[in-house]
Amino acid sequence: GFMTFIVWITLADNADDRLAYGTDEGYLCIWKQNKNKSKFSEVFCRWLLGEIEAQEISSIAYNSSSHQLIVRHHSQVVHRFLIDGSMLPREIKSVSLQDHHPQALAFGHSGVNGVELWSFSYNDGQIHVVNEWGNVLKKNRTGILMTCRGDAVINVKDNIFAVDNMAQGIALYQMSSCEHIKTFDVPRKWPAVHEKLRSMINPRCW
Repeated sequence: GFMTFIVWITLADNADDRLAYGTDEGYLCIWKQNKNKSKFSEVFCRWLLGEIEAQEISSIAYNSSSHQLIVRHHSQVVHRFLIDGSMLPREIKSVSLQDHHPQALAFGHSGVNGVELWSFSYNDGQIHVVNEWGNVLKKNRTGILMTCRGDAVINVKDNIFAVDNMAQGIALYQMSSCEHIKTFDVPRKWPAVHEKLRSMINPRCW
């Protein structure tokens, strides 16, 4: 099928770089880069179970500290994986978030409940914070409706996150309180983060 989302996977003790990507038919695949960096070869491909009419994988996030990968379908289903020493995914938990339709995924704080998964809804501005066992720890609401390719990013160290606001631009919030800090007035595009959210890159929505 068509490639719909892609991320780099790296491990501190492994020199190999790999790409994880999802497809419109619900497949999660991983490619390994060869030593001379000129070609990739497929080392993993698996169909992930989602809802019948919403198989497309439309968001993937990777956390290099915990070696975890989270994947969502164009539905309520979210999968969490651990990338092992051979850089292959081992499933931790798959969960369907009731009455919640994720648009963007990001990793939050680490603690006794493992690494938090923050799931940002596209249709009602809700944020679900989920632990490694699939339990919802808390719910927050920003009231933001995302764009067709809206995204969200988190900077745990600085206690902030940014969400694409389809009405106004990119909105910056505090993580701990979900209080609004500032809105960047930009066209309808989605945010990417570099160097603690200080540099915003906004590719055109397609």
